[in-house]
Amino acid sequence: MHDLWAVYAVQAALWAGSIWAEPSLRLALWALALTLDIVTPFLVARETHRAPPHPEHLPERFGLFTIILLGETAAAAVHALDHGSELHGDTLAVSILGACLGFLYWVGYFRRARGNAERHVSDAAAGRNLRLWAYGHIPLYLGIASLGAGTVYLAHHTALSGSAPWLFSISAALSMIGVTLVSLSTFRRHLASGWPYFLIASVAAVMPVMVSSAPWLLGALVTFAAFQIGLSWYLNRS
Repeated sequence: MHDLWAVYAVQAALWAGSIWAEPSLRLALWALALTLDIVTPFLVARETHRAPPHPEHLPERFGLFTIILLGETAAAAVHALDHGSELHGDTLAVSILGACLGFLYWVGYFRRARGNAERHVSDAAAGRNLRLWAYGHIPLYLGIASLGAGTVYLAHHTALSGSAPWLFSISAALSMIGVTLVSLSTFRRHLASGWPYFLIASVAAVMPVMVSSAPWLLGALVTFAAFQIGLSWYLNRS
């Protein structure tokens, strides 16, 4: 544990020392300090069972925030219908598919991954799984938050160009990765066992190369999200 105190001291020194550093060096110090901030909780994960958190409180908080973000995707689907100067078929398709994508992530998180299930930490392995569960929400939240704004944009920019389609597809892939990490932690599976889901997310991330319009892009992403859920059901049906 004394080594951990030293790590915390280094983090504090990096953040504080960046005040006097040159701008270019300051960014490097911030990146190093943030990396240590992210990694350190995993170093103490094996000790979490000695002072375990409440098994219901954290899942409830994380679950409520997930619902809020998913609600934003539903609101974005409606907002996309009146955001542009005119309503046409592609706009309607993107809005509906965007709402479907949010619903599928709801099913994946609450029904398949059981992201809001109680988290009892009784041993070192459970402590590590708790950290994986918590950190799995980072890509999940980043992805879902971006999907709402992306739905509104793509509903009225249906010819794919620029970085927006890539941001949308990568966000969808991040959400898939986040749900997978949460699921692996819930059922105490090794990261390697999630390779089929990571592969699906990887293909989803590069979909702008394969399609030329927003409806086709969202249709493909909805298909991948549904396939991921179906695969989860099939592999875990016992």
